[in-house]
Amino acid sequence: MRRITLFTLLLIGANCFAFDILDAFKAMPDYLTPTLNPVLKSELINSYINGSDSVENRYAGKSKITLLDTDNHLLQIQTSDVGKIELKIFTPTPTDTIIGYINTICTPECTSVIKAFNCQWNELPLETIDYKDFMNTKDNDRIALFESWDMPQFIEYSFTDKNTVKAKFTTFFYLDDEQQKQMEPIIKKSLTLKIKSHESNSTKYSLDTF
Repeated sequence: MRRITLFTLLLIGANCFAFDILDAFKAMPDYLTPTLNPVLKSELINSYINGSDSVENRYAGKSKITLLDTDNHLLQIQTSDVGKIELKIFTPTPTDTIIGYINTICTPECTSVIKAFNCQWNELPLETIDYKDFMNTKDNDRIALFESWDMPQFIEYSFTDKNTVKAKFTTFFYLDDEQQKQMEPIIKKSLTLKIKSHESNSTKYSLDTF
């Protein structure tokens, strides 16, 4: 397994421990939800609770909650026709709380930005994976061939109901049929990633591939 550093955490106050996923959503800075201002976020929550399908967002499109799992602190929102965000509260240790944030755009293949925040919505340093994590690194010739194509690096992330993150290598679907055939033997189209405490520093965390 290849270990990569994911989170470098800041110490946070005790008020974090009463935080739930809707609290996190309500407190989320506007720049992370450009289609939804604070009033629309409240309307969206009430709409979901009352069984309505969606609300009109700031750009005359539709936004809706597609999943609210309060037991597992997981929220998924379709923010527009092509965009969605996901929030999940992680507690990797009894004294640390992290808000995971994913913004995904699908046009039509999906690519994501993944970030980490503390409970005050201060962004935490985050190192993400790249295309080599999806490849058999022993096959240097095929990796060099892939790199010669100069393809965009698209990865779709999604939180699960456990403390894991699913990662899909969507760049693969931008390859033509012949390129896919050449890369198929070394490509892992998806990975399951798990957050673990960093062995050498209790305020850092790592994401391990299974």
